[in-house]
Amino acid sequence: RNYLFDRRLEQVPELKTHEDLEKDVESWCSVCRKPWGIYRGAKTCAVQECKIPVIVCDDCQKADPKKMKCPLCAEGDHFALRQLAPPRLVNVENATNKRKKVDRNVIASAKRAKYANKDPSTRIFVGKLPLAVDVNKIEKTLGSTVQVLEWILDRETQHFYGSVFLEVPSIQEAKWIVEKAATKGFRIDGKRLRISFAPLKEGEQWPPKGHQHLDRPPLTLT
Repeated sequence: RNYLFDRRLEQVPELKTHEDLEKDVESWCSVCRKPWGIYRGAKTCAVQECKIPVIVCDDCQKADPKKMKCPLCAEGDHFALRQLAPPRLVNVENATNKRKKVDRNVIASAKRAKYANKDPSTRIFVGKLPLAVDVNKIEKTLGSTVQVLEWILDRETQHFYGSVFLEVPSIQEAKWIVEKAATKGFRIDGKRLRISFAPLKEGEQWPPKGHQHLDRPPLTLT
């Protein structure tokens, strides 16, 4: 039996008989302390700081409200959590009202500077892509032909998460794309793309070993 402090009052298992339900009663009247499992009368705990609903039997409905206390408040000195001092936080800076406000614009500027310092290359990185996208949509958005495209997959799940490496025909086109991305920006489905040069690292193979040209991100069965 579950007590519901609303108009339903209680929930009872449909398959249990009345006798079985009476055996399950573990609560008691807050006044006379006899076993009682029915919440009626909208009675609440007499302690001002508490005021939670309490169970009162039919015989005690008109009893002195000061006698109606929840089990915790009835314990008196054994329940003194309200008198305890607030806990002392080990790391005060993590407290909600003392967190340092971080300027998101500063973080964004730092990220842009990090990628802006890379040497120009015909290979560029494109991030923030929608998950449902294809090569034609990317080419149409960037206004350039994509010669090679690698869908970047999560190392653990092997799922596409919205980033690619792609190669365009010339350095001039790559510069134009990166510069426009930094000023006016490119968008697909309302999302602004993050674009930067992606020069090959020392010893890196491009296209990657085993590369296959796919018009859409690969589907990974799990």
